[in-house]
Amino acid sequence: MNRGVGYLYPHDYEHAMVTQQYLPDLIKDHRYLKLSGKSKYEQAFHDAQQNIKSRTK
Repeated sequence: MNRGVGYLYPHDYEHAMVTQQYLPDLIKDHRYLKLSGKSKYEQAFHDAQQNIKSRTK
């Protein structure tokens, strides 16, 4: 079966984060959410997203 081969379990790593592709190549770059940036919640989400991106590069 070989399920999970190569999978990196995030909780085994610092900050529980790993750089790993979860989606198939066909849809991996699709944007499912576009923020308007007008609300404080969207700004907080954006800031958190940028924080995650900076720690996984």
